[in-house]
Amino acid sequence: MELMEQCSPLLQRVLTYLHDKKAKVYLVGGCVRDHLLGIRPKDFDIEVYGMREADLFAALKQFGECDLVGKQFGIYKLFKLPEADFALPRREVLIGSKHRDFAIEVDPWLSEKEACRRRDFTMNAILYDPFTKSYVDPYDGRKDIQAGIIRAVDPHTFSEDPLRVYRLAQFTARTGFKVEEATRRLCSQIVADGRLKSLSKERIREEYTKLMLAKKPSLGLVLMQEVGMLHPLLEALIHTHQRPDYHPEGSAWIHTLLVVDEASQVKHLTSNPLGFMLSALLHDVGKPETTDDFGHAIGHEVIGEKRARQFMRAIYGQKKLENYVAMNVYCHLKLMVYATSSIRDKTYLKFLALINGKTTLNDLYYLTMCDARGCQTDVQHSLQALDRFMHDYPSRLGSTAPQPLVNGSDVMALGVQPGPQVKALLQEAYDLQLGGHQRSGILKVLKRRLEDGTE
Repeated sequence: MELMEQCSPLLQRVLTYLHDKKAKVYLVGGCVRDHLLGIRPKDFDIEVYGMREADLFAALKQFGECDLVGKQFGIYKLFKLPEADFALPRREVLIGSKHRDFAIEVDPWLSEKEACRRRDFTMNAILYDPFTKSYVDPYDGRKDIQAGIIRAVDPHTFSEDPLRVYRLAQFTARTGFKVEEATRRLCSQIVADGRLKSLSKERIREEYTKLMLAKKPSLGLVLMQEVGMLHPLLEALIHTHQRPDYHPEGSAWIHTLLVVDEASQVKHLTSNPLGFMLSALLHDVGKPETTDDFGHAIGHEVIGEKRARQFMRAIYGQKKLENYVAMNVYCHLKLMVYATSSIRDKTYLKFLALINGKTTLNDLYYLTMCDARGCQTDVQHSLQALDRFMHDYPSRLGSTAPQPLVNGSDVMALGVQPGPQVKALLQEAYDLQLGGHQRSGILKVLKRRLEDGTE
């Protein structure tokens, strides 16, 4: 399907109107790249040449409410077209040390080649004229797409924006393309110069998210390793050995790379795809501190829960997401232990209570499965046991924690004043419930405790 046909009818009318006003209208950047890769674009960047800012604004207003939303970069938005950004060609000149420290010079008569020079990679520096159905490709981006190469457009302009190192990592993970060596060296130098420190958490988070939701996250993570920008908690995994009988694949880092690629295949089956992928990335971050000379890492899930929280606070700063990831890391061994041993129903129900509101049994099942598949050993027997467990226990006892049969009002009706004692009695009541007691029996036990003075 031709790219213009993938635009909404309203966007097609806007583009035609601008064209009729004698402007040169191009679809640019990611939508062109995605189209060439056979991916249907979700968003459209439009660059308008030969039209002054005031005239562009007036033309867009013919189609509804319009505003300048990216004031720094001169980006206009039609509120009826949230998927489209309109801009005039511009130069960007670095005037400070931070990611956004650019002076913008809008020039409607700038050449296409000069306008594309500010872009990051050649595959993103292709313009498409929807009216002549022709490409303007001054930096041979189409050749690089055909060859599967990611290449910086211009070494000087590329190095001005350190965020591009993160963008390179996520594009590597999304496309599977190889990174041109000179571009790799540019990124290594940006990292070595300490320029990533100028980036905001928000911008880093955006690129990390794209990387983790990509088709093959391991490729982006390896690129980050090669240019020296891995988070210290991930860097430590590279130097953490594992038991060769359980992990013939090698270090905890190699295992993690295998696990995240397995996770990318099933993330759509989970309740929180991003959180699930981050859980896969961080599931073994406790190993560097707990691994002994023989490769045993006893208690790594406990330390890992704490380190996962550190990572999530540094990169994401979202409490609910942090709690989800931390619980997955803490529990990532439990299901396989349960599946390969005999546990009481109460143990299973207490486990459901532990994860309640933080993660789901289903998500932990997929994380456990990916962890097993990330070991280059025969895990078929273990996975079969896991599947039997997931069929047996949830079918009999459910997959979510049971609602408490006794509440705070019930406890206070026994004469207990509000305070810590109520909480302690409620916990005991719930433990009794998980052990099979009914409501009446639980209340009798609590009443006896109070009468005997043991609570």
